[in-house]
Amino acid sequence: MALETIAMPAAFTRRGEAGRSPDAHPLFWRITALVIVAVCIGLHWQVARSAIAPRTPWDENHVLQMARWISGDHNVTPMTGAGYYPGWSFIMAPIWWFTHDAGAVYFIAIVLGNAIAVATIIPLALTAKRLGVTFWQGVAIGGLAMCLPGRVVNADYVLSEKPLVFFMAWMLLAAVALWQQPTWGRMTLFSLSVTATFFVHARALTFVVVAAVWLVLFFRRNIGQALWGLVLLGAGFVAVRQIAAWIHEAVLLNKFSQGDNLISGLLSATPGDIVRVTATQIWAQFVGTAGLFGVGLLIIVIWAWREVRALHVGIGGFLVGLTLITVLISVASWADSPFLRPVPGVRFDASIYTRYLDPIATLIVVVALVALLRALSRPVIGAALGVTFATCAVVVFWVAPNVPTWGNLDGPANAAAILTWDRFFPTGQPFPLPLVPSFTNQNRFWLYASIFVVLSVASFLLLRTRPRTLVVLGTVVIAGMSVAADPSQSRDYPARVTAAVQDAEQVLPGDDLLQVDFDRSCRDSSLAVHQMTNWLPYWLSPRVVHLVQIAKGDKPDTPFVVSCDRWPEADSLGALAYDGGVDYIYRLWVLPGPVQDELKAKGRLLTPAELDAVHGE
Repeated sequence: MALETIAMPAAFTRRGEAGRSPDAHPLFWRITALVIVAVCIGLHWQVARSAIAPRTPWDENHVLQMARWISGDHNVTPMTGAGYYPGWSFIMAPIWWFTHDAGAVYFIAIVLGNAIAVATIIPLALTAKRLGVTFWQGVAIGGLAMCLPGRVVNADYVLSEKPLVFFMAWMLLAAVALWQQPTWGRMTLFSLSVTATFFVHARALTFVVVAAVWLVLFFRRNIGQALWGLVLLGAGFVAVRQIAAWIHEAVLLNKFSQGDNLISGLLSATPGDIVRVTATQIWAQFVGTAGLFGVGLLIIVIWAWREVRALHVGIGGFLVGLTLITVLISVASWADSPFLRPVPGVRFDASIYTRYLDPIATLIVVVALVALLRALSRPVIGAALGVTFATCAVVVFWVAPNVPTWGNLDGPANAAAILTWDRFFPTGQPFPLPLVPSFTNQNRFWLYASIFVVLSVASFLLLRTRPRTLVVLGTVVIAGMSVAADPSQSRDYPARVTAAVQDAEQVLPGDDLLQVDFDRSCRDSSLAVHQMTNWLPYWLSPRVVHLVQIAKGDKPDTPFVVSCDRWPEADSLGALAYDGGVDYIYRLWVLPGPVQDELKAKGRLLTPAELDAVHGE
C-alpha cells in the first residue's frame, strides 16, 4: 500500500475496475446531502420532544450535577453511582451560569447535545472525503451514519455518548490526516483528539491504549513525531485522570468505580456465554445498521491484513484495534451477567446490549458507505453476506432459543440499535425456554430482524453500481428505522415531592427557598434511596439538599426532611407529613417548631390518623 495516499485499496473494487469517478452528478449529491442533514436534524428533534427531564438519575444527573459544580456552584450534594468522566460536563457548565432551573438546564442540555450530534457529520464527511469520495458525498455518508437508530435514540437523553462520538469522529479524521501526511502539527492534533475523547468517557481509556500501540507502530513512518505523540498522549492521560479524580472527590459519595470489574467479569464468564454475548452484540449491530456494520467490518479486516503484510499499520489497523478493544469491553461487561438466564427481574439488554458498540459502529458504517459509493466489488459484498448469514444462523438457532426476550431493557439507550423491532418483542408473561424463533411465536423478533439484515446486505449486490439509488433508498430505510425506534419512556423525576416543597414556599412568608434534608437511613430493598439521592439535589435546584441519616443519630439542619412515606422515626421526632404525594418511597415531612405550627394552621400537614387513612389503615 502506497504510504503517500490514504485511499482505500483499489482491490476493494472488482479486478480491472478502476472504481467510480467521485465527481459525477455534483448537483444531485449537494442536494441529497442537504436533504439528509435536514432529515438528521428532524429525527433528532422528533425523538427529543419527549425529553422533559432526565430518564436516568445516574448517567444523566451525574454529568448535569458535575457541570453545575464546574460552573462554580459547589452546593452539589454528593451522588451515588460509579461516576462518569467530566468532559461533557465542562461543555454544559456555562448553562448553569444563566439558570438553575433544573427543567430549563435539561432542555438546553438536550438542544446542545443534539447540536453536537448533528455537527458530528462534519468530521465524518471530511474523513469520507479523504477516503476517496467528494465532500458532498461525504456529507451524505456522515448524515446517514448519524441517522442510525443507535445515534438518534440518544437524542432523548443528556448522555456522554453524543460528545463521545463527536470526538471519536475528530480522532479518526486526525488519524487519517496524519497517516496521509505526517507533520508535527497533525501528530499534535491526533494526540489531543484522543485525549479529548478520553476526557468525555472513561471507557475511552481503551482508545488511548490503541492509539499508543498505533503510535509505536508509527515509528516506521517517523520516530520523532511518534515519540512526540506518545509524550502528549501520556501527559493527556495523566491530566484527564487528575482532573476527573479532583471532581469526583467533590461530587461522589464513594470512589469512582466505573469499569472496575471488567477483567474479573470476563474471567468468571463461561466460554459459551462469552461466545453467545459476542454473537448477539455483533448481530445487533448488523441489524441496527441495516447490514452496513458487517460490510465495514470485513473491509477494515481486509484493509488491516494488507497493511500488516506491508509492515505499515495504518488506518485499517487503527480501526480494527478500536473495534476489537470496544467489543472486548462490551462483552466483558455482560458475559458473566446473571440476567443471561431467566431469573426474576431479568434484563433482556444483558443479552443484546448495543450501547457500547453503537459509537464505533458509526465509524465503521462510514467506511462501508464510502466503499459502496466507490463500487465495492461483488466478492467482498458476497463475503459480507456470507458472514452476515452465518452470524444470523448462529444467533437464531443457537443463542436466541435460550434468551429471556421478555426481560426489560433498563432504558432504551441500552439497546438503541434494535429498538426498531420492539413491536415484535414478546408481551405478557415469560414463556418456556428453549424456544426456537418462528414467524408466529413469541421469539419471532430474532427471525424477522435476521431476514431484514440478510436482505439488506444482499441488496448491496444490486445497488453497488447505482450509488444514487443506494443513498436515496438508504436514507428512506435508515430514517424509517429510527422513526420506528423512537422510544416511549417515563421520566421518573420527583414531581410530587417537588410540588410539596414549592407549595410550602408559597404558603410560608418571605421569598426564601427551602433548605431540605434527605434521610438516607430510611430505605427499602429497592434502589429508591440511591435514585432519590441523585434526583432531589438536581431537581430541587437551586435549593440546597443535605444528606442525613437520622436513624444513625444525625440531626436535621432544617424543619423540612424528605424521608420514607412510612417513617419509623416520625412519631419520636414529632414530624408531620406534608399533604403531598410520594415519589419512589419518599414524601416531605415537617419537624416540630414554628414552621410546623404555621403549616398545620393552614391545613397543609397530615395528622397521624389522616396519614393512616391515606395508607388505607
